[in-house]
Amino acid sequence: MKPALSSAACALTGSEAQIEWAERIRVQAAAEFDRFERAFLEVSRRQSPVDRQDTEAIILIVRSYRDQVMKNPSAGYFIRDWQDIGQQIRNMLAANEDCRTIKLLREQRSVAEAAHRSNNANAGT
Repeated sequence: MKPALSSAACALTGSEAQIEWAERIRVQAAAEFDRFERAFLEVSRRQSPVDRQDTEAIILIVRSYRDQVMKNPSAGYFIRDWQDIGQQIRNMLAANEDCRTIKLLREQRSVAEAAHRSNNANAGT
């Protein structure tokens, strides 16, 4: 079963061969975006409410990137930038300022929670 292309997907421009090649790549890129979204959704089901809220924000960022990518009408864009999908989405998220902020806030919460647990454990001795 092929992943559904986003409603944001548009007709591609380029030579017939480029368009055919880019369409195959675009389907693979859509599948990779779907995979990322499903993984984040699965993780969010096991998270605390505050972490779940962060993960849902990341899912919205993934959806936004998907729409941006699928709206690109250039077959050359998919051939050049998406032929080797590999770390493409992960790199997009790593470069995203909102994602970096979420990661930093999660790390700060984790440190604060660990310090709180340590203080409580020491108070009980």
